[in-house]
This record gives sequence, structure tokens and C-alpha cells, in this order.
Amino acid sequence: MGIKIQIRQKSEFVDAEITAMHRDYIEVISDRNFIENFFYDIKIPEITGEEILKAEVKECVQIKLRTYQLKMYFLDLKPNVKKKIDAAVQMQIMKKFELAVARAVSRVLQSTLKAELTNINYEIHDIDKYHFYNSIVVSVIGEISGSAILSFDENLRKLVAAQMWSFAEIEVIDEESVVEALKEFANIVLGNTTTILSNNMGVKCDIKSPVVLHDKYIETNDKIKLHQVSIKFNFLEKDYTASLIFLHSV
Repeated sequence: MGIKIQIRQKSEFVDAEITAMHRDYIEVISDRNFIENFFYDIKIPEITGEEILKAEVKECVQIKLRTYQLKMYFLDLKPNVKKKIDAAVQMQIMKKFELAVARAVSRVLQSTLKAELTNINYEIHDIDKYHFYNSIVVSVIGEISGSAILSFDENLRKLVAAQMWSFAEIEVIDEESVVEALKEFANIVLGNTTTILSNNMGVKCDIKSPVVLHDKYIETNDKIKLHQVSIKFNFLEKDYTASLIFLHSV
């Protein structure tokens, strides 16, 4: 996770790093040994500023020379601090989901196109608005609950459909066949996403059936923000873009 934490040991604060954050506790890597079942003052500047919090060390395990893994449980968080912690936890969850979906889309694209994709480039940025046309919503529920809207450029939509339905000529594919192909593609992406979350991140989830957005315009407002992950690649000397749009609650 890479968030810095400061833990008071004796009279000074020492630096450590949060590797995972939960609503009730944090997992920390430190080069110092700490006493189990003991309360410490901590600061998490990136999330709660200079506010001093209390946390109890429930576990302190030496994993290698001068490296210790801690589990620290929060004590009596103020409502405003708890809100900040909860927001950070939710952001961590969404980052896991985003990473898993992006990996799954790349993996399924390579499988569908039956070739190694070259010059793959991931671009990540916030956007103000997006027009969805026959885009596919993919969702998971469980330990992580999240949705992403999968949108391909026009050439990629037809290319994927042609490969999935074994059409020799892309030009003869009708829009209904394209949408059905994208729904099937999304189902495979969902299967890969849950596998990645389970095997690589230790998160168990179930999938929901893909939903088609036929023609919808969404803008950032005071309740949601739009986050886009664009997967750009080259296939047979042509450039293509697959976009993933994530809606984040503010």
C-alpha cells in the first residue's frame, strides 16, 4: 500500500509503512520491534494529518533480520477520523478491483485475439464526463463490491466480435452481434477478475450478470467521480483502445 505511518516509541516517533488497511486495524512493516498488547501513539499524515491516534499492537512477528510485521488495532477513533480511515479503506478496495479488472481485460484480449499484444500502455486519469454507447457494465459482489464499465473503440468492438463469432469479414458484422460478443467477452473478464482477486489478492467475490448501457451520458458531480483506465495496444500493426470507467462515490 505504501502509506507512511509514524509510531511513538519511547520519546520519539519512528517511521514505518502500512501494507494493508482495514476499518478496525492496519498491517504495518517496521524495522523496530514493538511490544504486543501494548498501546502506542501513531500518526498517519497522508490520511489523518497530524492527529495523534491510539492503536494496540496485537501481533508483532519478525519476518527477517530487522524487519517486523505488525497488526495494530485502532482505539476509540473520533467520528471525523473514522470517516477518513473508512474512505482510505474503500479507496484501497477499489484499487484492488481496478487492477484486477484491467489485468483480466488484457488477459482476455490476448486470448480472444490469439496473439501477443504489443506496445501495451495503461493510462489512468480522472475524467469529467463519458458517453457510453453499447458499453458493458461488469460487477462483482462479496468481500469487494464494485462495478466497471467496459468500452471499446469502434474498430476494437468489431475485431473482438469477429474473433469470437469467427467472422472472416469484420464489415459484415451487425450491431446486435457485436453487443452479444461484448457481453460474452465481459463474462469471461468477470471470471478472470474473480480468479485474480482470489489467487493474487486473497479476496473472495461472486459475479453479477453483465448489463448493457445502450446510450448513456454520465458526468462527474458532487456525488460521483469518474475514473478511467485506458488500455492501449498494437495488434497486427493497428492501434486499439479498451477503456474501463469506474464510478467512485464522493
